[in-house]
Amino acid sequence: MSKSEDLRALVSEATVLPWRWHGQASPHHEIGLRTVGHGVLYVMGAKRLGMQGAEFTFWRRKPDEAWGWNGEMETASKAAVREVPYRNDIVDIDNPNAQLIVAAVNALPALLDIVEAARVITSRKDPTIEELAQPIDDLRYTLSRLDGDTG
Repeated sequence: MSKSEDLRALVSEATVLPWRWHGQASPHHEIGLRTVGHGVLYVMGAKRLGMQGAEFTFWRRKPDEAWGWNGEMETASKAAVREVPYRNDIVDIDNPNAQLIVAAVNALPALLDIVEAARVITSRKDPTIEELAQPIDDLRYTLSRLDGDTG
């Protein structure tokens, strides 16, 4: 499977996009990563751990059910993948949202290179490129979405 296919698979398994930081800074200090436009589903939050610590929590939906309030927040330690069974060192968190966050960050340099190459190609007025008018227009539209343009 290619990196693009891996990323698309992660997106399909993770909580419905788009996401944003959401909550209240005070007095409740309930800040978390949540969905936009899907009833504000949690993606990632934190759970108090003793008097001075906290642990990340991630939403996991129940398998084979539609999106909505059909899952639960699970702690990072519950979803942790240990390097070896007899030690506490972890190598991953087995949760689609946690894995998507890591994969997206790791893919960002290559995706930015692709965006820059697309900008160069779409700015040219070359007859060879113009033969690909529809794909180039689609690429221009996608780049405008990336820039936050709504028009």
